[in-house]
Amino acid sequence: MKPGVSKVNHRIPSIILRLALCLVFAGRALAGDVAVTAVAALIDPAKLATLHGERAANRRVLKCVYWLNDARARGLAPETVIDEAQKLDLSAKQLRAPLVEAALLRDLDIAGKLGCLTPDNLARMRHGTSPVISRGPYTGEPAEVDHIVPIAVEPLLGKEIANLECSRGH
Repeated sequence: MKPGVSKVNHRIPSIILRLALCLVFAGRALAGDVAVTAVAALIDPAKLATLHGERAANRRVLKCVYWLNDARARGLAPETVIDEAQKLDLSAKQLRAPLVEAALLRDLDIAGKLGCLTPDNLARMRHGTSPVISRGPYTGEPAEVDHIVPIAVEPLLGKEIANLECSRGH
């Protein structure tokens, strides 16, 4: 070693390599997370295209809210879960990807504000059943998933996750 060169300088590349390997393995581990794989299957554009019926994708939104809340409770960021899910279902580079992410994060937020993240409601949403609002003026009513752009106006958006939103019952 040259005089005046500290041992720290030689350790920096080793530390960077270790951090990079940790990030790679963490990404692979996250891709195998149950919430990531569940959300990937639920928002997969190829699977959504095969659904029949005007409200066929609504149950999927409720299930996504369940899985995103589950991941958050285990210390995973919902944004990261959605990003990894979109990588798994190969939709990450599609123009719709940021819209789907924004919609799912909004749905999770709305579910929380309506008091729909209770254990009983989470059990309902895990199976795609509407939760019951437990906070605010609509307490006791079912929360529902509805289209932002009505399907009467644009039928092609009927099964688009980005066009679905949790709301109070009608």
